Amino acid sequence: MPLVLLLSVVGCSGKGNGWAPAAKPDFVMSSTDLGGELDRNPKGTDAKYRGKRLELNGRVIRVETFGDKKPPEERGLFVTISHEVNCRFPESERAEVAKLRQGDIVTIVGVYHVIESKNYPILDDCRLRPAAK
Repeated sequence: MPLVLLLSVVGCSGKGNGWAPAAKPDFVMSSTDLGGELDRNPKGTDAKYRGKRLELNGRVIRVETFGDKKPPEERGLFVTISHEVNCRFPESERAEVAKLRQGDIVTIVGVYHVIESKNYPILDDCRLRPAAK
């Protein structure tokens, strides 16, 4: 089951919902670890992470934009990272996302949820976390 990490880090949409990149995530892990949990126990993983802010580390597989031909909940700017974890970024992050290349190692923060029409998990309203110095 692909993990569409639409890093919708609750409140990361710039709509005044209180999310800030510096906010402490509820869980920190690799995208491969999250994907493995989903493979082993999809329902349990959903119950554990739904609505939680996750910080994931992974390798960029692809960057894509899905538009009007998709249902509203499936539209947007997506970055897919290791283990097919999909992260959706708000339009305000387009310039930063455009810099990403296949193979880049990234840290992304977003909110875990499930796209009900497709029954697959994503991270939504994502942000890139700067590399530690």
